[in-house]
Amino acid sequence: MNNMINDPRKSRLWLEYLVVLSAVTLLYILTVAPGPLLQDNGLAQVRVLTRDYVGDLGLALAHPLFYLIAQVFQWLPLSSSALKTNLVAAVFASFTVANVYLLLSMLLKHQPIRRSAALIGAISLALAHTFWQHAALAEVYSVSTAILTLELILLVQFYQTGRIYWWLGAVFLNGLECANHMLAVVSLVPILLWSFWLVRRKKLQLRWFFPAFFFWIVGALPYEYLGFQLWREGASLGQVLHSMLFGRYQQQVLNVAFRPILLVMTLGVFVLNFPTPNILLIPAGLLRAKKILPSPFIVLLALLTLFHLLFAMRYPVRDQYTFFIVTIIFLSIWLAIGFANFILMKPRWKFAVFTMAFIPLPVYTFLPAIVLHFKPNFAHPPIPYRNEAQYFFHPWKTGYDAPERLVHDVFELADPNAVILADSTSIRPFQYIQLTQNLRPDLTITESLYDDVPEDRRIELLVQTLNTRQVFIIRPYPGYAPAWILKNFTLQPTGPIFQVLPATSP
Repeated sequence: MNNMINDPRKSRLWLEYLVVLSAVTLLYILTVAPGPLLQDNGLAQVRVLTRDYVGDLGLALAHPLFYLIAQVFQWLPLSSSALKTNLVAAVFASFTVANVYLLLSMLLKHQPIRRSAALIGAISLALAHTFWQHAALAEVYSVSTAILTLELILLVQFYQTGRIYWWLGAVFLNGLECANHMLAVVSLVPILLWSFWLVRRKKLQLRWFFPAFFFWIVGALPYEYLGFQLWREGASLGQVLHSMLFGRYQQQVLNVAFRPILLVMTLGVFVLNFPTPNILLIPAGLLRAKKILPSPFIVLLALLTLFHLLFAMRYPVRDQYTFFIVTIIFLSIWLAIGFANFILMKPRWKFAVFTMAFIPLPVYTFLPAIVLHFKPNFAHPPIPYRNEAQYFFHPWKTGYDAPERLVHDVFELADPNAVILADSTSIRPFQYIQLTQNLRPDLTITESLYDDVPEDRRIELLVQTLNTRQVFIIRPYPGYAPAWILKNFTLQPTGPIFQVLPATSP
């Protein structure tokens, strides 16, 4: 970048970047999940194996860029495809943290504590619960965050140099980010607002918006190609746009209702991700940023923070906390800005603040035991072999093999040609291991039975099946197993799962 290339301190800054990148990459590789996973993570692993770039949840959840990158990661000289897919998240999360370090270094380049502030921001983000957790699983978000933070670097570079190609590059990257996740649109709106603000300040010419549109279109080509394919298959233009914008989640995406409980949950997410007194530096950064940052950068960061916060707060889905991941990045940046202001006034506190930045490690270590002490009711039925408190509150997934153990134990107890009835959460590792290890190809692994016939006929067919084959259910709970089976058959615990028996059986 030009002003840094001509800066004699450039080599040191890039060395710092590489040190941060290496340290965080090591942390995330050591804590990444080593094998097959459940839920959406397991679905991602199966989609990589089957080269499925579309999925069946609508194009808004296709994430083609992630799967293109994951295919490249399959070339790594590792035996586990699941691990290679998990590493996509770990590597791109590492780049996100390093990018935040570089971004803060650029924003604070004239401040004497530039390096310390950038480092405290990077550490705070790297150890933030939600961000770290998503670096340890096969998740798409870290690809988006790596691209977004690079967009911000280019936008800052544009403002500092006035060279239009940095701005056009940021627009291109936003299109590319959109090919990974539609959260990019939430970033695009404030970036455009900021850009129009620059036009009014005569820092950007309106004529560049026309070529910028084409740069964005080129960046989003992987996503647009899927839309074109859907149109070629017979979908109307309206159906294509609906699938690309919403998938199955139109009501949630467009939700404008706000309940007080959402504010409580938002505060809970903030505390979980910054469980340290350093959290007080976030409002300090917001309130005192003008003392150390030019107003254009404050406006850009404030707009992005506000838009992503509002989107996540009113997005009513089960895993709502995950959509705060971008907000957490901006909170880490505001925390670093607050640190810079505070240490300029109280330099003796620097060591204490750095020490407190590592408080999340013991907090996350002991939090599961504290939570279990209060005997909470988790939102979903238990999954065999998974300690819900540990799984959620430990962001690291080192050695996590519960899904694989479940599959092997079920395969061991099932008779030939048995049927395993799994829900969408638990079915993924079964599919993955059947695909990769060719184990128990005789077993039928399915999410449903006889859905195309009336209920009375289903019962009759299942009774006939039980005369010749075993049938098992992974989680026999409403919403996770067919209601007609739960109502009309006996479920007998067998190992970690349940065997379906006729209701008349003792």
